[in-house]
Amino acid sequence: MDGKCCIILIFFVSILGSNVNCINKAEIVFQMDKVDYDWNNDSHKQMAIDSNEYIVENNLITGIKVYGSNVYVTVPRWRRGVPATLNVLVPGNTGTPLLKPFPSWDMNKIGNCNAFQYVQSMEIDPNTGYMWIIDLGRINIRDPVSKPLNLCPPKLIILDLRTNQIVRHYDFPDEVVSHSSNFMNDIVLDYVNGHARYAYISDTSDAKLYVYDFDNNNSYHFQHETMKAQPLLLGQEDLIAAPIDGIAMSADFKFLFYSTLTDLRLFAVCTSILRNKHSIFSNNVTMLGRKMGGSDGMVCSQNSLFYAAFEQHAVAKVTIPKNGMVDFSTENTVVSNATSVIWVDTFGFNGTDLWFVANKLNYFFQSRMNFSSGEPNMFIWKVNVNEAGYLNRAMERTYYPSHPGILG
Repeated sequence: MDGKCCIILIFFVSILGSNVNCINKAEIVFQMDKVDYDWNNDSHKQMAIDSNEYIVENNLITGIKVYGSNVYVTVPRWRRGVPATLNVLVPGNTGTPLLKPFPSWDMNKIGNCNAFQYVQSMEIDPNTGYMWIIDLGRINIRDPVSKPLNLCPPKLIILDLRTNQIVRHYDFPDEVVSHSSNFMNDIVLDYVNGHARYAYISDTSDAKLYVYDFDNNNSYHFQHETMKAQPLLLGQEDLIAAPIDGIAMSADFKFLFYSTLTDLRLFAVCTSILRNKHSIFSNNVTMLGRKMGGSDGMVCSQNSLFYAAFEQHAVAKVTIPKNGMVDFSTENTVVSNATSVIWVDTFGFNGTDLWFVANKLNYFFQSRMNFSSGEPNMFIWKVNVNEAGYLNRAMERTYYPSHPGILG
């Protein structure tokens, strides 16, 4: 490994610590048995049902981000019948929220390559109000009846939430992101000299890590053996083996953490490597330790790393020492519940509140979910963790006018 950050990485893999932050309150903000939308009128909904544009049992919330008082969620187009893939929650008449297509119905229209086709995840920069949205360009990728439809190039859209105007539309070239096999899953931002210059994106189909450079408006990718799917472990028979999935950015913007879906091992790579597309990636990955369970989503706060623990139906956390890495001696459970914390999918910060979705995704793919019983299938949690997210005050923390671009 090279660079100052990588020397620190090796040193702190085994450092001991005892700083564990207190968790004040955990609450289920919303729970839903099924997904319903803010239709224009009853006729609009009925037409969508009759045409199979809306198939209730094929709609499941995965991604979540919060900005101000708005809660944004994604409904991936794994299967047919998903009318809108990016949405904002609005009040419903029954007390259960409805999903209002965001920013509009037209921007979720299938077949319009300027609109969203399949959104799994997004990130919101609280410093600018920009939402960074990754779109596979493909739909029906896990439909038991229909073949996948590769309708549009995969893209990144940056949307200003203050004006709902598009700041950047970038189509990924096929030699970087496959237009026929990609599954762009998770996205984090990397601040350099006061602005979000890089986005890192995991691909849970092609086992790649993509880098988008905002300043140069280009992209490239890295691959490594540790990004490939690992065999299921004992006790994981109910889960799904898949490649690199959750990724997290350290608050000092020096390290990217990642793991495959069921692998207990957590890996890290320095951002000084990722920022240079000519880097030798294979020699610069470090295994930090073993998590208590398999993980989908993960996210960093200012001092900690939070991640799912599938087998324990839990959210776990570990401390990240100052100028260091992950200290597994501090691993502990933030919240756990055998019915309402099944398959924690995505995290998002709003102030010191950590939000996450638990959606029973493994049940969904095994056709074990009941959408007509009235029992909740999707839970949206909020936990006060007394820490802000990794992007908090990133502009001022990373701005060095006399040394532009050297952070990390």
